[in-house]
Amino acid sequence: RDLRTFIASMKKWWSSIQPVDRARDTHGLFKHDLEDIDWSRLRRAGRNGMYLVVVGLMWWREGLENDEGLDAWFVMVEDVTWVLVRLVAT
Repeated sequence: RDLRTFIASMKKWWSSIQPVDRARDTHGLFKHDLEDIDWSRLRRAGRNGMYLVVVGLMWWREGLENDEGLDAWFVMVEDVTWVLVRLVAT
């Protein structure tokens, strides 16, 4: 598989595992201003949980040969970080 296919698949998968209460903004990005969200869908231990998301981010970053595409990676990292902070806090 090429990197573009992997990135598209990862974004689609990340969207599919989000809580149903998580809304998107006008640019299609997930909003970060929501507090009352049921995070149980993402509260999975082991290799099928958030660990796999972090590994996917690592593969994505390693696949970038230069800074092209780095902005999209940072957007995803920011969103995953926001979710991890919420998971730890609740």
